[in-house]
This record gives sequence, C-alpha cells and structure tokens, in this order.
Amino acid sequence: MKNWQSNTDFLRTIPLPEQTATYKPVPHAVFLDEIKDELYKRGHSVKTERYLTANNGLIMTGNFTVDNPDSHINPAIFFTNSYNKMRKAELMTGAIVLVCSNGLIRQEVAHRFSKKHSGTVLEDLRNNIVLAVESVEEEF
Repeated sequence: MKNWQSNTDFLRTIPLPEQTATYKPVPHAVFLDEIKDELYKRGHSVKTERYLTANNGLIMTGNFTVDNPDSHINPAIFFTNSYNKMRKAELMTGAIVLVCSNGLIRQEVAHRFSKKHSGTVLEDLRNNIVLAVESVEEEF
C-alpha cells in the first residue's frame, strides 16, 4: 500500500485527452472535486482520501472515507478513471469496517456505476455521484 497518496496535485497536471466521435474523456477532477462537493453539500465530511495511479497518472483509482463518529463502520466512495481507454469510469459506494487490529477490511457495496468513455458518460457520472451520496445516506 506504499503507493497510495492523498495529494491531488499530480493528478491535476495530467492533460485531458482529446475527445473524438467515439471517445469522451472524463476529467479526473470530476471525481476529485464533485464527489467531495456533493458530500459536503449534504453535511458529510471526508475522513480520509487516497489515490493510486498507474501509467504516469493515465489510470487513477481512489476512495473517500466518510466520517461516521457514531460507529466503527465508515461509508466510503470508491472510483476509477482512465485517460488511456484501459479502464471505464467507475463509481461504487459501500462501507469500510475494521474487522481486526491487523488491518482486515470488509467492504459492502451499496451503489455501483460503470460506463465506457463514450456518449453521455460525463452526464451519467454526475447523476450517479448524486445517487452514490444518497445511497451513503440511506445505508448509514
């Protein structure tokens, strides 16, 4: 897990690929900013944020753990994106539960979105960000 980071500066410097008739890039910033904005609008705070990159940042995976001071169960939003067509735009919500002191984590999925970078992917992702945060509220 040594390659996980919490700094978004590198991800923000990666140039967005050009859109074509069949490829619609989704900026990493949509995941980095709009998920947190939606959480904050609904009164949630982000406890931790982590990002993992591959191919010099062309592939990004990350998660936000939502603070839940009343429980050992923390809601979380996980996401993946790519600028090289290797991964779909993906969003998933669930829970992270520390099961034992050696770091075992259990995850339960509450909402899932996955779509190729084509057509209305950006609009669909934005709609699913709202649905994902709603699912966090419903589940927890």
